[in-house]
Amino acid sequence: MKIETPRGAIINVNAKGKIIKAKLEWNPQFQKGWETRFGKAQKFVDSECLRHSDKLVPFRTGFLKKSGILGTKIGSGELNYLAPYSRYQYKGKVMIGHPPKRVTRIPLKYQFAPQRRCFLV
Repeated sequence: MKIETPRGAIINVNAKGKIIKAKLEWNPQFQKGWETRFGKAQKFVDSECLRHSDKLVPFRTGFLKKSGILGTKIGSGELNYLAPYSRYQYKGKVMIGHPPKRVTRIPLKYQFAPQRRCFLV
């Protein structure tokens, strides 16, 4: 979820055969006061999403979890996991072949699912 200041819009409404045009413009002073608040809210949302998703990230060596912390710029509105295998974990299906791998219909098996996930060995 990305929090940002509103933008203006042009609205066309067809009412009883007549086209009514309206232009919505935001007060330029609005952005000055609220951009800082939106930035703080975005940082809070990003850090909370990262914190709550932590218990769902598979944990064998902890690299996948750390790649999420290192790959995410708090306040950007995006969570990024940098581990090369994070895409395969996200899909939740066994993938075969050489990169780029093909997805199979076989689900990955984890211990302690759906919370902290560990690979079955």
